[in-house]
Amino acid sequence: MRDWEIGLSSWIVQDGNYDDFSRGQTARFAIEFYSKDLSPSTSTEKRADRIKESNYSANGQIVFVNEQCVVLDIGVLSYRQFSPPEWMQAGAWVCGDLYLGIDPFFYFEDLAHTAGMPPMIYEWQLNRIEIETAPFIETLDESGRRLLTRDETKSAFREIERTDAWKDDDGNGAYVLHCSMLERPRTHGLHLKS
Repeated sequence: MRDWEIGLSSWIVQDGNYDDFSRGQTARFAIEFYSKDLSPSTSTEKRADRIKESNYSANGQIVFVNEQCVVLDIGVLSYRQFSPPEWMQAGAWVCGDLYLGIDPFFYFEDLAHTAGMPPMIYEWQLNRIEIETAPFIETLDESGRRLLTRDETKSAFREIERTDAWKDDDGNGAYVLHCSMLERPRTHGLHLKS
């Protein structure tokens, strides 16, 4: 698969590791995944079927694992920084629903320097950018703390030309970057060495 929808939260740009993104731009970044339901798979087919914005039903192979992260190949390499369960070993196949987002900095600042870590910085063409328009509502987390979260019943996106992470949605912008992969990773860092 060459085209992917990758999520971006405004804080990642506000943190200073990336500039705002524009439609038509070429960008370089790794991908982080989130999943609550990864499980062992009997299938040995790499696939990622889009469910909705930046969310996929996926099947892939673990290509790297250590005590702090897992790298999964679903047709694109993505990582998750956590303490994996014992059954997650290199070579194992897993399946589940994933959210794919831009690496905030965990990969290029830390994980990229880990022995055996594969290069994961891809070059991407940004074909479209969308911003979430659902309003925030007050919810409670599992311990009863009040949180502001997006109203899932009103989830919608509109196309924009460029992110403005400091101003979009009062600095709380949530974006989807519609990307085409231009090349496989050749480096661990955001900038190629000459």
